[in-house]
Amino acid sequence: MNNNKKQQKLNILLITTDEQRFDAIGCNGNDYIRTPNLDRIAREGINFKNHTCSSPICTPARASILTGLYSRTHGAWHVGYNLDKKIIGIPNLLSKQNYISGIFGKAHFEAELSNYAENMNHDKKYYGFNEFAITEDNLVGEYLEYIKEEFPQYYEAALKNGNEQTSNPYIDNYYDPLFADVGTLKAVFTSELPEHLHQTAWITDQTIKFIREKTAQNKPFFAWCSYVDPHHPFNPPEPFASMYDPKELPRPIRKKGENAFLPPCYFHVKDMPDSEFQRMKAAYYGMISHIDHHIGRILNVLEETDQLENTIIIFTSDHGDYCGDHGLVRKLCFMYDNILKIPFLIRLPKKMKAGTEYHGATQHEDILPTILDYLGFPIPDHVQGISFAPFLKNKPLKKSRVYSYYEYQKKAVGVSKGPWKLIYYPLNNWFVPKEKLQENTKDNYQILSLPKRGNGFVLTNSEQDSLEYDNLIGQKEVSAIENELKEALFEWLLNTPLYYPKKPYYW
Repeated sequence: MNNNKKQQKLNILLITTDEQRFDAIGCNGNDYIRTPNLDRIAREGINFKNHTCSSPICTPARASILTGLYSRTHGAWHVGYNLDKKIIGIPNLLSKQNYISGIFGKAHFEAELSNYAENMNHDKKYYGFNEFAITEDNLVGEYLEYIKEEFPQYYEAALKNGNEQTSNPYIDNYYDPLFADVGTLKAVFTSELPEHLHQTAWITDQTIKFIREKTAQNKPFFAWCSYVDPHHPFNPPEPFASMYDPKELPRPIRKKGENAFLPPCYFHVKDMPDSEFQRMKAAYYGMISHIDHHIGRILNVLEETDQLENTIIIFTSDHGDYCGDHGLVRKLCFMYDNILKIPFLIRLPKKMKAGTEYHGATQHEDILPTILDYLGFPIPDHVQGISFAPFLKNKPLKKSRVYSYYEYQKKAVGVSKGPWKLIYYPLNNWFVPKEKLQENTKDNYQILSLPKRGNGFVLTNSEQDSLEYDNLIGQKEVSAIENELKEALFEWLLNTPLYYPKKPYYW
């Protein structure tokens, strides 16, 4: 119990996962997965049912949360790009209101190959954060150093945990890069680390330490607890690795040959049996339940320190995962809802609006302005997101999001309104795999004209076709919404500032 006088300003706790799709949480209708603590946040707060990322990859998605800007504007539009440190983000703005900000876990605002995580300078702020403890996908950073120094006997296990190429030899095959043996994903295995020494536990420990310290100092805080999981490789520790029986989980939803005339995909898995996808999903669910367990630890500490009802809790993920649907794994590639649509929960102090749902559109860019608006702080003019804070306060929205926008590298752009989504895949990115070419063709790939796919445009309606199989482009009865979305997309592309910096690293 904290005996200090409560400070007046509300704390903000932002919890993010990596690669958690919308339906990978109990409160969004999943009867298989066990997420009691996330379900509690939804039950005591608000569940946003139409939240999407604008770019389905780590760096741009996280940079958009931090800055309130679309990836084409903040410039970190793909992994391998560094977010400009001059761009003003949430911690910079909150520091003007005397908040202490900390980020713990995965940042990925910079390219991992830049070695930034191994060379953090704690004497300086990091993107406005006063305090930070960074660990990235391959465990590089402070967590790995902690294991190396304090528990050297588990160092090799930690290395293996962060890199699927470490646990099994890499098979150099463009179409099957995840295979160890035919029909087996090498990226799925049980972690050899004790649960309490796992990266997820360490991230939680750092967050809890920060919360306790700032509470004791009677200072308002912004804490970003940023989990690396359930990012691949899919390798939960016990007892979570054995929590789910693969045979009891739903099979992936896919059609044979459905992506045959689309470009070779990022980690597209060729001819893999449903059973292997189910094994992957069991590990994926185990990682999420592991995270949920540690979120419960954070909630307990907030209650113990009398800060639960003085803290805004926000939960989301950077992007989703295919989990075998459409015959795909991981993310990127085609702009299906599997990777664009993600969980988004907000628990307000004193359980305000408990158990409610919001069905309007929201995106990552809206988080920054909403936090500022809810706290009564000014929103900078450059911010591109839209505040939905009035809804949180039971007031009419001054402005609501009519359209959600999407962009993946230079390979796809799109827009949605309600159940309607229009994606444009530029023709120079639509290829035929080399085995489908004419024998006399020397090139590995050739550009394909796709009149049946609408010359690169795909129009779908999620209410009529939740699997997004039917391309409605060019059909007379939907011409009005097709033209509206095309106009909205072109207007966004023309009017949204574009900044593509030089790419310093591959990843």
